[in-house]
Amino acid sequence: GSRRGSVGSFRGGSLRGGGGECYMSLVDFREFWRQEQSCGYFDGFGGKLCDGLEEGWEAQASLAFDCFNVGSHKHGLTVQEFQQLLLSTENSAWLPKHQTVHQDMKQPLAHYYINSSHNTYLTGNQLTSDSSVHMYRHALLLGFRCVEIDVFGGPNGEPQVYHKYTPTSGVTFRSVIQAISESAFPPPGRAAAGFALASDYPVVLSIENHCPKPLQERMAEILLSVLGEKLYPVSDGVNESPDDLRGKVIVKGKKLAPLFDVLNGSAARCGSDVSSIGFVPNSGGGD
Repeated sequence: GSRRGSVGSFRGGSLRGGGGECYMSLVDFREFWRQEQSCGYFDGFGGKLCDGLEEGWEAQASLAFDCFNVGSHKHGLTVQEFQQLLLSTENSAWLPKHQTVHQDMKQPLAHYYINSSHNTYLTGNQLTSDSSVHMYRHALLLGFRCVEIDVFGGPNGEPQVYHKYTPTSGVTFRSVIQAISESAFPPPGRAAAGFALASDYPVVLSIENHCPKPLQERMAEILLSVLGEKLYPVSDGVNESPDDLRGKVIVKGKKLAPLFDVLNGSAARCGSDVSSIGFVPNSGGGD
């Protein structure tokens, strides 16, 4: 495979400097680029090239070779230079067209796979690690569009987030929702470095709810007060597209009749309609 071919180029047909160091020549590198990396057969967007265009890839191979052949020897690439080239964007398997949205984003939301996070709140293993609201910020800034929140009863009438049946630490539900509200979407008109991978496509909150009725009411109040207009008004499912739902938060969980009544009462006390809780049904829970 690639490793045997590249090592062979250094040990076999490459030039050898005065100090005994091996170099990969441009001829050997072009052969590696074409045969092992298939760069003579595919363009930068994954499309197959016709034979007449392969010379373009030879020119690109020469350019890559020259960019990393920076030593004073100029005999060829050292092992270190070759490794740096392989780890660079010049050799990335990521197609350039995937750097931007290239798919049809106007289909119903259920037609898409969603980049999802499991037990998002945990900083380490699922048995003994700490919970932190910063993990939600981290996941959302990395581009995750579905995060999980396991909610239980906590002290002082406040719902808590932690991993059930384990000694993991907990954080308040309010602090989690606050972190999500602050990090779910990039600031308007601003592409700050910290938001380089953030998206304005909808965020789904996958809630595993273990709270008694009074705390469920408290959860509804928190969602309404913290997220406000970001909550998407839905009660029976989502038929809108990701494009339609930009900047919106959807709450996913088991929709039981008593819970719907709780949300309705809570929303009424907040001067809002229950549809302000972006709540869609979920057939089952997780761990």
